[in-house]
Amino acid sequence: MFCAETLQYFSENLRKLGVGISGLELWSGHLDPLKASDDELKAWHKRFLDAGIKVTAYNVSPEDDWTDDQIDRGFQAAKLLGTNVITSSVTKKIVPRLDKACQKHKMKLGLHNHWFVPRDPNQFETPEDFLDTLKSSSKWININLDVGHFYAAGFDPLKFFEENHARVVGLHLKDRGSDPKHVDHAFREGATPIVPVMQAAKRLKFKYAAVIEWEVEGSDPVKGCAEALAYLKKALA
Repeated sequence: MFCAETLQYFSENLRKLGVGISGLELWSGHLDPLKASDDELKAWHKRFLDAGIKVTAYNVSPEDDWTDDQIDRGFQAAKLLGTNVITSSVTKKIVPRLDKACQKHKMKLGLHNHWFVPRDPNQFETPEDFLDTLKSSSKWININLDVGHFYAAGFDPLKFFEENHARVVGLHLKDRGSDPKHVDHAFREGATPIVPVMQAAKRLKFKYAAVIEWEVEGSDPVKGCAEALAYLKKALA
C-alpha cells in the first residue's frame, strides 16, 4: 500500500527545496487495486486532493493469468483515484483483453516500453512492437513512452514521439548514458534526448503528464527530482 509517511516525506522535503508536488503517477505496487477497498481508494484520492496533488495516471500491470474481474478492478481503482489514464507494463498476449476493458470503462491505457537483454518479442521495446499493436487495437490502447528505455534500446525517442504523439498518453523521463549498460544519470549528464522531447511536447501542446523517474543509484531522490525539475524548467523557458 502507498505509505502516508512516504508522501509526507517527499512533500515536505520538496517544499523545503522550493518544489511542490502537483501531480504524480501512482504505482499499484504502492496501492494495490486487488487489496485496497473502495473506501481506502476514495480516502487516498481525497488525501491527494487536499495536498494539491493530481493523480495523472495509475500504473497497473496485469499478469497474463489475471481474471477479467481482476483487470476490471484496476480500471475501477483508477477511477476512484481520480484519473482516466492507466499505464501498464504487460506482455502482448494480454493486450486484447485490456482493450476490451478499456472500451468497457471508456479509459485510455498506455503500454509501457522497456529495454530487454536479450530482446523479448513478447514485450514492448521497439517502435514496431508499439505500432503493430496499435494497428490491431481500438483507440483506447495507446503508448506510455519511457524515453530513457527507448533510447537505451537503440531507438530515437524524439522521432518516435513527434510521429506518434497523438497515441501517447504519458512520458517517463530518465537520463540514461551511452555506456553499454546505459546507466541512469542526473539529468543533463546522460545521453538521452530529454530536452528535445520536452521541447517537442511543448510545441505539440502535449496534454498528458511527463513524469520524472529518478533511478540514479546511491543518490537522494528528493534532491534529484528537484534538480531535474529545475533543469527542465530552465531548458523549456
